[in-house]
Amino acid sequence: MIKLGIPLALLAIALAMREPKPQQQAPPKYVRISSGALKAWSILFREFHTEFFGCLYGHQERDELQIRFLILAEIKPSQATPTAIMPPIQCVNMSGEDSLVGIAHSHPSGRCYESFLDHDAFESSRLIASVVVCGQKKIWIGLRGSPMANICLFDPEVDDVPTLDCTPIRSDSGSTGASKS
Repeated sequence: MIKLGIPLALLAIALAMREPKPQQQAPPKYVRISSGALKAWSILFREFHTEFFGCLYGHQERDELQIRFLILAEIKPSQATPTAIMPPIQCVNMSGEDSLVGIAHSHPSGRCYESFLDHDAFESSRLIASVVVCGQKKIWIGLRGSPMANICLFDPEVDDVPTLDCTPIRSDSGSTGASKS
């Protein structure tokens, strides 16, 4: 008989440490995204012909989620195709003021909404925000717990905190939310 108790327990502890802390506050109503994150998305969308996946870091203050930066997830080149990213996908959970708050990935085809697979992956996490980059100047933003999503246009050449020109849309998934500059 092989005993797997200790290694499995250590694996469970390691996986639990990577999970973000459960959200203690009410869901945010607004999102503020740094110009650096928007510029990075614009360049990545232009240069990558496969989907890319980023881990979003920031924090929530009252009813506003601030996304300050992103880090590309650890993915092998063979895991990324023009239409999908194959698991496993790993994000680093950081300590300090900014923590893992969401995920962003691209749809090179320009489709500007969550797919069913995107929705299921987001709902199975504890993260607050889901972003689909669907153009060099266009993103889809969804927040956990909100029935609305936004398709937002932005200018990646602006250095200040950008003003996002967002159009609210109804989401059938129920995982989405609003955005403000």
